[in-house]
Amino acid sequence: MVEISDLGAEGDGVAELDGARVFVPGALAGEQVAIAAPIEGRAALQAVLRPSPMRRAPICPLFADCGSCAVQHAEDVAIAAWKTDLVRIALRRAGIEAAVEPIRAAWGAGRRRLAIHARRGSGPNGIVFGFAARASHRFIEVGACPVLTPTLEAKLPALRAIAAFLMRGQDALTLHATDTETGIEVDLRGFKKGGFRLAADELTHLSGLARAGGLVRVTIDGGLALQIAAPIVRFGRAAVELPPRGFLQATKAAEDLLGDLAMEAVAGAKSVADLFCGAGAFSFRLAERAKVLAVDSAPEAIAALEQAARHVSGLKPITAIRRDLFRSPLSAKELGAFDAVVFDPPRAGAEAQARQLASARVAQIAAISCAPTSFARDAKILIDGGYRLTKVAPIDQFRFAAHVELAARFERK
Repeated sequence: MVEISDLGAEGDGVAELDGARVFVPGALAGEQVAIAAPIEGRAALQAVLRPSPMRRAPICPLFADCGSCAVQHAEDVAIAAWKTDLVRIALRRAGIEAAVEPIRAAWGAGRRRLAIHARRGSGPNGIVFGFAARASHRFIEVGACPVLTPTLEAKLPALRAIAAFLMRGQDALTLHATDTETGIEVDLRGFKKGGFRLAADELTHLSGLARAGGLVRVTIDGGLALQIAAPIVRFGRAAVELPPRGFLQATKAAEDLLGDLAMEAVAGAKSVADLFCGAGAFSFRLAERAKVLAVDSAPEAIAALEQAARHVSGLKPITAIRRDLFRSPLSAKELGAFDAVVFDPPRAGAEAQARQLASARVAQIAAISCAPTSFARDAKILIDGGYRLTKVAPIDQFRFAAHVELAARFERK
């Protein structure tokens, strides 16, 4: 029997046993629970002896076994407090004292992006189609998922049919599907070395499956297999054809909220550098008020941004360039041409770019992050370089998962 003191970074309950921390999946802060003998610091939950008032019934019947969600058994208010604390803890560990705003829920209509796996197995058509089981290499069959948009959830059978058809000669595939304004697009990844080719009759069959399932594009390891219609997403006034493997915030609500916070952070700027811009989620919004330099390493994203920019009117000029900001960040001298900077790096953060920003005289910086730890590291670099951290706004777009986004504002002292 142990007492759960709080939740860890992955949503597991944390207890102390014989002077060591033990992580207990499924337990909540304040609970008294019975556990199995710990193995490598983790212990299975056997019984909840004194439940937390924040405990609730999960919304999905697969929650106990599925590894996709971490905290469906907790009330929203408890999840909000936990995720906000993840941001506070990351800042504190980096030596940063800053006020953290209450987290804002941005679940919207649900997640419009999905990564789901197909494995050889005992399910229908000889495959298992679903998610990894909790703390296991096993996979569980998934026919519904309540955290997805209704449109994407409804397409799971169509995605399964395509996976089963393309599994010939394959042991495992991962399908990355996106719910766009014009329909679902999917990229299948994990084909064996040497690539994958479709004969004419196979392509015809695949096209039939896609049309029957309402899919607009199928790509294989990023290469186009078939396109019935362009998958379109809207960034501000621009209609952008999402490139294969193109990045998109998990929910439209989060994208809109992050965009609003970025615009607020650089209000008044006449020229803005949008770094790690992707296909322009922030660039097109920023261009309603300012000239924009949009920079990203992905050629497909830059091409999509440029194509969309040619067909939208009423915006300030957008210049898009391809550049690897990890290896070749914009220098302090280059940054001197801008009133403000927006940067939205991958989970690894933007350490090299932050060091250049710390030496620059940019007046305003909006930082968007999906990883509080790397954000805190980069924020400390900027603070040590003479910036003040004036706003930290956590965002929850991954309902029930151990992920938290944030938007922050820095001002040059």
